Amino acid sequence: MKPTGENNVVSGLKPMPHYYGDGVRKLFIAGAVVMLVTLPSLQSLISLPVMVSLFVILIIGIAAGLTNPRHVWAAFLNAIIAGGGACCF
Repeated sequence: MKPTGENNVVSGLKPMPHYYGDGVRKLFIAGAVVMLVTLPSLQSLISLPVMVSLFVILIIGIAAGLTNPRHVWAAFLNAIIAGGGACCF
């Protein structure tokens, strides 16, 4: 199946108005990459083990991959992760 239109909607499906998941996905991936790249130099400032940091980075990457306009639970998952990240920051 080929993507059609500017919403990247698979042909035969109704387009989703006001879908911001692509932007959220890009922000989550960018955040995970920044966390992974800066982890070695900032590890002395983080009181948690390295495995916890890597697990959080993995969860953010998985959540980015699960972002989908057809699954409402994925939007809630992204909101929970973003809220948790804001609280930790």
